[in-house]
Amino acid sequence: MPNDVDELSNNVDASSLPGSRDLVELYFHQLRGEIVNILDRDSAFKAHVSKLETDLSVYKRAYSDLDAEKQKLARLAQELERQRNDLDVQLKGHRIVVLIDGDGAIFSSQLIERGQIGGHEAASMLTDAVSQHLQTSLGSNHYQIFVYVFLNKRGLSETFARHGQPGARFKLEEFITGFNQAAERFMMVDVGTAKEAADAKIKALLESEIRMPQTEMIFFGGCHDNGYVTTLRSQITAGFKSKLTLLRSYAENAAGINDLELPALAVPDLFISEKLGYATAQDNQGAAETEYSHHSRQASADAQDVPSPDYGVPRGNPKPQEGTTYSTILLVSPRKTPIPEPGITGSGSSGNDVDEITAKPRKSPPLTTRRINPNIVSTFSRVDPSI
Repeated sequence: MPNDVDELSNNVDASSLPGSRDLVELYFHQLRGEIVNILDRDSAFKAHVSKLETDLSVYKRAYSDLDAEKQKLARLAQELERQRNDLDVQLKGHRIVVLIDGDGAIFSSQLIERGQIGGHEAASMLTDAVSQHLQTSLGSNHYQIFVYVFLNKRGLSETFARHGQPGARFKLEEFITGFNQAAERFMMVDVGTAKEAADAKIKALLESEIRMPQTEMIFFGGCHDNGYVTTLRSQITAGFKSKLTLLRSYAENAAGINDLELPALAVPDLFISEKLGYATAQDNQGAAETEYSHHSRQASADAQDVPSPDYGVPRGNPKPQEGTTYSTILLVSPRKTPIPEPGITGSGSSGNDVDEITAKPRKSPPLTTRRINPNIVSTFSRVDPSI
């Protein structure tokens, strides 16, 4: 623009010179063209600016609409987040799992001796203690408590017998029934005599339950066995320490359990406080032999107390008197065979005399008449006329 002004000035100056009129008109014409171009460009710029302003207004309205939609979506996202949290809470359900190794965490013998009533009381004591602990640590909620107890029923019964607790031994089956009937989610299961059968089931349940989002806490009743230390430490390393609580049975935990630094719950009078040893195979055989010998001695004593029947048979071996007949000699002669034989009378008929029976009672065969050889009788009749 400044160049155009300078050029116009030069043209004006040149017009005062002779012969430069045509040149001035030419420059003026050029200047007018430039001005027209400038005005045209200005109009175009104004139109463009107007268009941009229109577009800007449209964009502003769109932005405003989008911003309003964004805020709406943000509010919706917050509502959905709240609903998701509510659903998580509902899905979680405050599931509580209690795992008890019944081979070591043994319920009180006083409770077991009460049979089904004792099983109900044990379940009630466990539920109350766990609920109070949860209310203190997690707050008041509607908790669903699942209890799994695994034990060797035969081994536990033999242990009670060896430790002089026959009441607990004979009431154990009824106690288990009462415990299982106390609640739908309470299960006491006999895993048999296989080695570490209860351990395997408890470890499997622990690993599966602790990873479930529904499980809020697990009470572990295996503090008596340091074989669980590795399993518990693995779950702690995986980030589930907040879900673990120890359920103590014995007064002292096994080695390595306390090093895990887990919270613990003790229920008074629910479990025995001292460890009981289980009967081995030799102990079982010895107990069976002792019981068998006791019954054998009792049976022998009963047999000796039964008086032997006396049928008038002379005892001992008296010397034969003079004039003794052959039949008399047969009556008083001792028998070497244990099988009793009928006596022989002089008349040849069956008599009432029988042999002496042994100390052990046995059924005697029926008495029969012995057939006498007439030649023998005739021979002795010549010697003794009484025959």
